[in-house]
This record gives sequence, structure tokens and C-alpha cells, in this order.
Amino acid sequence: MTWRNQATHRAETAAVKAALVKAGYPNAKVGHGSGTAWGWLHLNVSVLGPKACTCGQGRVGRCDACQEIWRTHYAKVTGIALAVTGRHGEYDGDINAQIELA
Repeated sequence: MTWRNQATHRAETAAVKAALVKAGYPNAKVGHGSGTAWGWLHLNVSVLGPKACTCGQGRVGRCDACQEIWRTHYAKVTGIALAVTGRHGEYDGDINAQIELA
């Protein structure tokens, strides 16, 4: 494939999962879309939220502390996936990363 380093979805999934586990995301889930989104790579990781979280206390959306943790992990996770797969282009190389704060 010219748009990624691996020849198959299965090889790409395994490579990204191994890289995320090595980077400290043991609970990472990696998969691909289906139908017209078959080329999208889907990542899902769960990380600890901040102790000083003020989400839901009269706010809409994430508090500043949660937003900073989310932003840091999103950049790290997508960076790892981009480096391993060689993907590039719009939408972070067609990578959809979900960062869940626990």
C-alpha cells in the first residue's frame, strides 16, 4: 500500500497496538472502520483524569485541567500511530483517536 507502511489492516492494527502498549497505553483498542470508512484507523485509550477536575460544576464541556490532559494524550497517541503507519494527510492521516478520561 502506498498510503501506509503495512500491507493489511490486520498488520497495521497489530503494529499500532504494540506501539501504544509500549508507550504506556496497555488498555488501547485499535481497529478500522467499515463500509465507506474502511480506511480509517480507530484508536481508543483511557487515561486518568486530573485530581483537580471541575467538569460538570456549572460548565459546559471539559475543564481546563481535563482539556490539557486530553490534548497531551491525543497528540501523543496520534503521533505514535502516524509514525508507525506512515499515514499522512487530512484528518491526521484518517486516524480517529478517542481519549477517555477515567
